[in-house]
Amino acid sequence: MTHMKNDAQLKADEPPVELNFQGKTAFLTLNRPRVGNALSAALVEAIGEALDAAFAANARLIVFRGAGRHLCTGFDLAGLERNRMETSCFASSESSSCFSGSATAQ
Repeated sequence: MTHMKNDAQLKADEPPVELNFQGKTAFLTLNRPRVGNALSAALVEAIGEALDAAFAANARLIVFRGAGRHLCTGFDLAGLERNRMETSCFASSESSSCFSGSATAQ
């Protein structure tokens, strides 16, 4: 059985995003290869921070890459399930009210 680390363990061991520069080109590498670089809240936050740093460095081109075999396999559903009950929005029976702009049945 494969042991998967949660975001806190991944963040402690290695950065979820690596940012490197070659001239005015920024290389942003998603660094969660054990989970196919699946998007988690921590990864999305790290991508935002890396983009801010690339813009601050006046990068003219940003190249997204993925460590391992995949650029990104989508959302981290296992992480979403772990966090689902911790978020009162999803624990509520009226979860549709958690999403702004969502239509509700009349």
